[in-house]
Amino acid sequence: MSKIQVYIGEVGCGDFVFSRANEDYGLLIGQVKTIDRLGTPEHDTDNDTDDIHVDFSVFDYPSQHKDEIAERLNRIFANEEFVPFVDLALDDVIMGPDMLVSLNGVSNELIYELVNGSAAHIFGDAIEEAEYTIELAEKVTMLILLLTMRRDEYLKGLLELDHERIVDAAGMISAVVDTHFYLTEHHTFTDEEADAFLSVENPLKEVAQSWYDRISQSDDFPYAITDAVREIKKTE
Repeated sequence: MSKIQVYIGEVGCGDFVFSRANEDYGLLIGQVKTIDRLGTPEHDTDNDTDDIHVDFSVFDYPSQHKDEIAERLNRIFANEEFVPFVDLALDDVIMGPDMLVSLNGVSNELIYELVNGSAAHIFGDAIEEAEYTIELAEKVTMLILLLTMRRDEYLKGLLELDHERIVDAAGMISAVVDTHFYLTEHHTFTDEEADAFLSVENPLKEVAQSWYDRISQSDDFPYAITDAVREIKKTE
């Protein structure tokens, strides 16, 4: 079966996905089980899009994350009696294409971080400090996934280059790595920035190229030399 388009990327059976923040089952990692195409006999719901069956129980979340998931879903569905995580029906959840982000191309390390809540600062601390609304936090999470995918693709492509070409590309390599680190660890995105970066295929390349052009300006070297001399004199 061919892949189908989701909110970001494409998915097929067996692919891993990330659910969008504004959905009932938001901010979960799952694996696509089956896809029931609209108009086929298998599509037996009233949904007007393809039905994507996702197993959100495929990963073993940390205990604290499990408790948070259980509390959120019990609140959303207004359960009369609290249903613990272990009894939640997460192994076959029907999702629409616009509810999911493809994790194809995302490294196992980043998926592990998402499962274990290491990326939760985007939704936790940032929101508590009023830096992000829920809607912007969702965009930022998808943007960070996209930036990391593009970084991994770029670094993987370097393996195909010979030593001489890698040396020639050293400046850009540094710019790409530095740009990814700054954007994913230190930058607070505005809504306008997030929308702009999500509208292009490779936002990492756009920013890295701009940063590389700036640091490549020889006009700044006199300042660098002055700073270096100042630091050397401090050690004398």
